[in-house]
Amino acid sequence: MAREELRRLVILGPPASGKGTQGELLAKALDIPHISTGQLLRWSIEEEGDPHGVKDTVAQGGRVPDEVIQEILLPELGERFLLDGFPRSPRQAERLDRLLGEGRRHLDAAIELQLDDETLVVRMVLRADAEHRTDDRAEVFLRRLADYNRDIVGLRGHYDGLLVQVDGHGDEDEVLTRILEALRRHGKESSDTDLPVLEALRAGDETAFAGLVDRYGSSMLRLATMWVGRRAVAEEVVQETWLGILQGLERFEGRSTLKTWMFRILANTAKKRAAREGRMIPFSALSDPLHEPSEPAVEPERFGEPGGRHPGSWVSIPHSWQDLPAERLESRETMGVIGGAIAGLPPTQREVIRMRDVEGLSSKEACNVLGISETNQRVLLHRARSRVRRALERHLNPSSPAQGDAR
Repeated sequence: MAREELRRLVILGPPASGKGTQGELLAKALDIPHISTGQLLRWSIEEEGDPHGVKDTVAQGGRVPDEVIQEILLPELGERFLLDGFPRSPRQAERLDRLLGEGRRHLDAAIELQLDDETLVVRMVLRADAEHRTDDRAEVFLRRLADYNRDIVGLRGHYDGLLVQVDGHGDEDEVLTRILEALRRHGKESSDTDLPVLEALRAGDETAFAGLVDRYGSSMLRLATMWVGRRAVAEEVVQETWLGILQGLERFEGRSTLKTWMFRILANTAKKRAAREGRMIPFSALSDPLHEPSEPAVEPERFGEPGGRHPGSWVSIPHSWQDLPAERLESRETMGVIGGAIAGLPPTQREVIRMRDVEGLSSKEACNVLGISETNQRVLLHRARSRVRRALERHLNPSSPAQGDAR
């Protein structure tokens, strides 16, 4: 996306991620006003005598009421801006959408800076020592970080198609370069092949719609079944999804691929239906793979012990499957082993591997549909593939010492 096309952006990131600094640098690079809600609040407290009575809330790292943020923010929201510090939750994102919608405006991109918690804590300690900010006290900072990690999942889902995720590690210039490059690519996700299809659909072309159903209908049904369990219910979810797609065509702005947009509607529809029937635990409420004990891709006992003759070398070399007959690899029995291994995976791993390896969604598409980070998706997919491979190795090589199961 060309710089002149970027008029309204938000920058998201955990505390101490440098979003304020990057906001200033990026706003200067794009020649648009930088609006920091944190600075606006501090100015209101220090220069105006805290008219909203939020000094203690800010000092304790609490959430300032949305109404207060809206009051101080509204005069600043012109036709062009880069906003940091707001929104911090899906509810605030919806409020911002309404504010912009009143002036028939919309966001062009939502930038998310991604950093690991350990780096953030080190930055907090250094910043607290240098700037003596009350919201950088350890207990306050950790509470703010926990709030962010909880709410960012919903924000990723809200900004599906607008989200630009950037590695926030490194010096200021490195991060700024990454942001500008990511923004340059942003907006080009929609393939040119989507345009004629969209035009035909908007013109009421039944043939174009039938082609879309033929292309994606089966995948939609399988994914819907993954959430709601019963095929009959999944079929209703898919029908409701197609209706939602047709009703939303005029609002689709091409900020993601048509496929990503459609599957996001499917996911939202299926999750709502599953929740009504009491069948679903939200993906975001399940365990975080980054904070679970790590799993080895290959069993440690298949390598030489540290004190042995060949420490770290293979004791049992994996068999090559290239020489196996294709008929065996593609047999119903082998497919059943794979299907059973996938079905036995933990829910988070099962959803990711089905989307990536069964339905063929890209990494970004899977992240958008599930509302998870690229890092979490990568960890979940790696663990799922490792477990499925172990099950397949036991099936194809019964004498293999591979241990464990595809739980």
